[in-house]
Amino acid sequence: MTSSATPSSAATASTPGPVGPGATPSSSATTITTPTATATHAVASPPPSAAGRGDVSADVRVFIAVAATLDAAGTPITQAGVSAASPQAGALLASGRARMSGDALQVYVGYAGGVQATIDALSSAGARVETTSAADRLIQASIPLRALAKVGVLPSTDSLRLPDYGITAR
Repeated sequence: MTSSATPSSAATASTPGPVGPGATPSSSATTITTPTATATHAVASPPPSAAGRGDVSADVRVFIAVAATLDAAGTPITQAGVSAASPQAGALLASGRARMSGDALQVYVGYAGGVQATIDALSSAGARVETTSAADRLIQASIPLRALAKVGVLPSTDSLRLPDYGITAR
């Protein structure tokens, strides 16, 4: 980080770099100017905001970010490690809104193309397909956290989100 005292009348921020479908995460510089100082930080651009032709839910993006964090630290992906690395992911798991088995997260994959081609692409990414619904154009699968970002940008993927689980009264 570099910092220098420079007078300025307004705060400004700029973040160059690609963001959105087809964008690749990269390092870019963000400059923040305040009335008293200018600072430049190297930051990673956010992951792509959309799936192949659809959308990756905010909850699934949390798990994609956790996988990147754990990978960068050389830490194995486990439910305990995910919970420790991200309070938000830990809360999703503890509440039952998200379910993991080993290093895989259970998700719904909305698909645009043929179901078999999508199943083949998911399997190639290491996913374990659990069930399909042709009427809803959904595939339920357990996908390794490291593969979630890849699955999210498959051409046949319309959406990637956590499943809707039934809630029972206690």
